[in-house]
Amino acid sequence: MSKISTFVVFTVGAGLGVAATWFYVKKKYEQLAQEEIESVKEVFSQREAEPDIKRETANRAKEKPGIAEYAAGLNKLGYTNYSDVKPKEEPKNMDSPYVISPEEFGEFEDYEKISLTYYADKKLADDEDVLVDDVDGVVATALLGECTLSR
Repeated sequence: MSKISTFVVFTVGAGLGVAATWFYVKKKYEQLAQEEIESVKEVFSQREAEPDIKRETANRAKEKPGIAEYAAGLNKLGYTNYSDVKPKEEPKNMDSPYVISPEEFGEFEDYEKISLTYYADKKLADDEDVLVDDVDGVVATALLGECTLSR
């Protein structure tokens, strides 16, 4: 073959290769672009659905019972407001622990103020959830037996 025919065959082959690559790449990127368009449409359709979710949440909030109904339900279940518990009588021995009213709490600044938790299994723990060993020396155990345990 002559140099000219070799050049023509090479040029035609290169042109066909470029054309085939062009169509392949064009098809591939059109498909990727279409997938991106579909994902954006999906995101915007979900955004349009969000007001429905917000509306449902607002409707559920309106359907919730009032505070008075909650309080009645808690009383019905046996929960106790311990800040309203009044001692039945004055303590006989002022050296031992006794119950004071909420108004008396904090009256004397010399005393240490701690929170205690009395569990259903008759265990007493401080505010760091450490069990109290000397329960009789810390609280009036006779009063613990009379208390209605909170749930």
